[in-house]
Amino acid sequence: NLQNLLMKTFFKSAVLAFLLVLSSCGTDDASLSNEEINEQAEQLESTPLEANQVSNNVNIKGGTKEEGMPPTPNEAISLEVSNAGTTAFLGEGFEVSLNSDADILGVYIQFKAKDGSVADSYYDVNIDVNSSNKQGKPVRALKTKQHTLNSLSNKADDVILDVDFGSQILPGEFCYVLCVYDIQGNISAPQEVCATVESWGGYSEMAGTWRLVKEEETYDGETSISYVGIENCETETYECSNGIAYEASECYTPEYGTVIVNSDGTYTADFKGVDRVLAYEASAQNCEAVYEDQVYRHQSEGNWAYVAEEGRLTIVEYMYSNEENGEVESVTLEPGDAELIIDGNIVISGDSFFITESEDYNGDGIIDEVNKYYFEK
Repeated sequence: NLQNLLMKTFFKSAVLAFLLVLSSCGTDDASLSNEEINEQAEQLESTPLEANQVSNNVNIKGGTKEEGMPPTPNEAISLEVSNAGTTAFLGEGFEVSLNSDADILGVYIQFKAKDGSVADSYYDVNIDVNSSNKQGKPVRALKTKQHTLNSLSNKADDVILDVDFGSQILPGEFCYVLCVYDIQGNISAPQEVCATVESWGGYSEMAGTWRLVKEEETYDGETSISYVGIENCETETYECSNGIAYEASECYTPEYGTVIVNSDGTYTADFKGVDRVLAYEASAQNCEAVYEDQVYRHQSEGNWAYVAEEGRLTIVEYMYSNEENGEVESVTLEPGDAELIIDGNIVISGDSFFITESEDYNGDGIIDEVNKYYFEK
């Protein structure tokens, strides 16, 4: 029902946004040692990675490694990679958003160093097999927005190429060159993208425990505000079979949301709340509102990486546990299969912080939904 969905949306969104605040804000009086640590992380991420080092340590489902250079393109079909992400993750890799005027059958990808040198090999990727790598992943009870590593910037009609990293790829910078081809053998002109493998962590002075205060949501021109610890209700009118109408107020109460952030780039989160939902069958029989309570709890563990020059933070999740009315589902994701929770920016004002998350669901350039999340240390 609607109220149940609202409850789940609030808590999942709260988890996601809350993680952003915890790691992305610094203070003017940060100690020199913390500043040095943050500078060292940024310097490490600026290290040029060798092309063969990257090429020999990736795992691309549906990809066949071939020696030499990719086939010469005839440029008869198009390729746009303007939505390709420029951030990659340790132990995870990256995704590339591909847009073409043809039906893409496959992709040629060759890795390249920042100095222009290219790898001795390339990968020929069956895009249908590669895309199937995203199927079958668990969906959380409290998760209402499915993010992939690059989904915040993808167009609705883009094809996604998934590239996973092995443990030998360290923080640094690299590039890759892409061509796509169709079933007729037409090959697009090559497109180059450069990316940074981010270190886990950043702004180590922000380590500690934090709490969520409220959420502000704007959708279809209307704004609603939900506060932690306060019951939030919506009232609707229902009609019985005898034509008599009754009103029911379904409510949800976010009890708490806490996150512990560690300076080593890890986090743990714990969010809990209660729904008061309408028991539809009993209500219809009695022709009056009959309610039942549903208790939710979401716990999460993973890593965070702060992109200092953009004021942006990315969060990846490796473990989550959902509890619903005493029933618990726990899932652990292996390296390479972690889910990107959120990718965004923050605004800091004294001891208060808020994050704005804007969503363009169909990729038309128009913002469909805006969420703001407010936190205190």
